[in-house]
Amino acid sequence: DGGPPNNWVSVFGGPAWTYVPSRDQWYLHQFLPEQPDLNFRCPEVRRHMENVLRFWLEKGVDGFRLDAVKHLVEAEDLSKDEPRNPHYVAHPDETMDQYDSLLHPWTTNLEETHAVIQDWKALMEEYSKDGAYRFMVTEVYDDDVKKLMTYNREADMTFNFNLLGLGFGGHAPGNHTRGLVETWMSNLTDGQWPNWVIGNHDNHRVASRIGQEYARAANMLLLLLPGTPFCYYGDEIGMMDARLSFNDTQ
Repeated sequence: DGGPPNNWVSVFGGPAWTYVPSRDQWYLHQFLPEQPDLNFRCPEVRRHMENVLRFWLEKGVDGFRLDAVKHLVEAEDLSKDEPRNPHYVAHPDETMDQYDSLLHPWTTNLEETHAVIQDWKALMEEYSKDGAYRFMVTEVYDDDVKKLMTYNREADMTFNFNLLGLGFGGHAPGNHTRGLVETWMSNLTDGQWPNWVIGNHDNHRVASRIGQEYARAANMLLLLLPGTPFCYYGDEIGMMDARLSFNDTQ
């Protein structure tokens, strides 16, 4: 009918498809229209991306962080609509479809994604034979902790964002924090190494989220828990959110 192939929605809201009149074709972008998705089902695309990794490995990088990796591969059959989310409640002011209004079985966490990551990890292993280990960490946001754990099969670890849920000040009882820790630890399988994150570029500064007086305690927790700590630069000295005008960003 000339419309997009399916009902897929961008993470940022609105259609995940943009029409290009000069080509009379639609292209997919799970995020911004300025970020077109690559087709990782295409062997040539896979080969070119492996060459990108190889370029940086030859430069001597120590590893890679794979961003938003659960969105890497989509369903091969583009006629498949994603089902409505029965628990979604639309905001009265919504002017376009929102990402959470759908479930995403055809655009996230596909098994083919793991195959791509496995190939990349094998490539990195080739460069780990000189005595300098090449490290891979994946970034995945998902409410299903068991799905998160599947990304530990190929990568050295996937970011554990549980501690981003630390409560503010007096609203952060110890049993809540303990639950955040135990949820991750209890789902690790034998041989998997834990890691901890209290802040990153997607969230407010830890001192702004939980209060300056608790920021030091959060950093101490980060360093005392078993496993690898990830500290977003500036959080270690209790930096607060900065306020910038739109003009300051130009």
